[in-house]
Amino acid sequence: MNTKRTFFHSRPIFYTFLAFLLALSTTKFVFDGNVCYIVFDCLILAAFVGLSIWTKSYKILAVVLAVFAFGIGWWFLGVSNFQGKVFEGECQVVARLSDDMTTYYNNVSVVAKDVKINGKSEGNISLYIKGGAGKVKEGDIITFVAQVENAQLFDGEKFNSYYYRDHTPYAATISDFVLQGNSLSAIEQFRLKTKSVLIENMGQEQGALGYAILFGDRSDINSDIFADFQSAGIVHLLAVSGLHISFLLALIAFILKKCHVRGFWNFLVCLLLLGLYAYACNFSPSILRAGIMGLALTLSVQTGKWYDGLNALGLAGTLILLIFPLFSLDLGFLMSFFCVLAIFTLSPWLTKFLSQIFPKPIAAALGLSLGVQVGVLPFMAQMGTIFNILTVFANLVIIPIFSLAYPILFVGAILSIIMPFCGFLLKISGFGLEIIHKIAIFFGKTSLIFSLNPINIFVVASVFVLCFLSSRYFLANKKEKIVCCSLLSVLSVVLMLCL
Repeated sequence: MNTKRTFFHSRPIFYTFLAFLLALSTTKFVFDGNVCYIVFDCLILAAFVGLSIWTKSYKILAVVLAVFAFGIGWWFLGVSNFQGKVFEGECQVVARLSDDMTTYYNNVSVVAKDVKINGKSEGNISLYIKGGAGKVKEGDIITFVAQVENAQLFDGEKFNSYYYRDHTPYAATISDFVLQGNSLSAIEQFRLKTKSVLIENMGQEQGALGYAILFGDRSDINSDIFADFQSAGIVHLLAVSGLHISFLLALIAFILKKCHVRGFWNFLVCLLLLGLYAYACNFSPSILRAGIMGLALTLSVQTGKWYDGLNALGLAGTLILLIFPLFSLDLGFLMSFFCVLAIFTLSPWLTKFLSQIFPKPIAAALGLSLGVQVGVLPFMAQMGTIFNILTVFANLVIIPIFSLAYPILFVGAILSIIMPFCGFLLKISGFGLEIIHKIAIFFGKTSLIFSLNPINIFVVASVFVLCFLSSRYFLANKKEKIVCCSLLSVLSVVLMLCL
């Protein structure tokens, strides 16, 4: 009896997401005539078409190709929706300064909202106020005359993601302005109150760290402290991600269980609380990804259905890119997703291998940490940052401490706003953050730190395809896996040298 050979587990949502991401992340460069990206797209599509024909998966082939074509159009629509009007000459502007404000010496960089240009409501403006330090504060409503420019999303092949994340299609530099009043939104008042409570109870340095951990805003962190976290390879603690959301969901689940809230109402409460938290964090890519996957897990638990990590990852990615298509070029977005992919594909067999040497809990922690490092390394290289070989061991020591400090920080911040006498909880959390900082200093002193340079696109792609081919999701025997991985490696080296 003839049976059709299946090489991959059925993950339609995940594979559809990959096709969507491929189209969105390469369309600009393909239409710009970049040979590397043209070859890259052709190779990926040719490989998928060949595999689909070989396995007679024609329906999946049709869907993926349709999604890819849709992604190309969606890219241009995303760019068009972001771009603002073109203004000639100086404009009369009225704007409200948000709490997204950073001081550089005597100057201020801030995202201005509720903008009116020449009397008409427009999108946000990225303002640089010369000599503005001490003259403006969060919530100030100012009026000024300036040359309003369109924010440049691209500098060559570099994507200026901060404009897109802040939804600021305009940019302007000013030195003179007239103050008209002050008005803070409810969420800005909450964030500023939280920052004040944190600093009051934890001190300036630890308070700034706590604020970054809660909201992902690192603008107030001392540059030396940030450098210590970066050298130790634990900057991810300062960006709200899956680690934070998992702790938060566990806390919510514990409270709801004690309150006997189950089923639909359990999911609804989680949805509302995570939605509010994502809003407070300005809907950063990492919290959106973690939040959607967390809600998928919550729904599967409440309904008794099987939770599939890859499909949940694909669902999160698809929903985010449908709303924010240009996140496909945001390194934070890509790092968040491919880090999780590396965890799903690489960490299990790393854990299995290491369990032959270490006790299972240590092997699992090492396998997870190594998988994370493989997932983030290519994107750290694109950022031109540094890599500490001891990062894996630093995380092994720090994550358990963080897993205690973060829930106390989260609960303590909320309670201290309502009941100031609960500030002792923040002091406890601050002590934990201080220990984490000291450990970061210890690991950051090693000589095993290297500067990273951007990696060729074929190498980046090969890393994750190799992870996938070596995982349980590729249903081939050991010999077939070795052959496929070897051929892919050779092809990637050839392409890297030729292009």
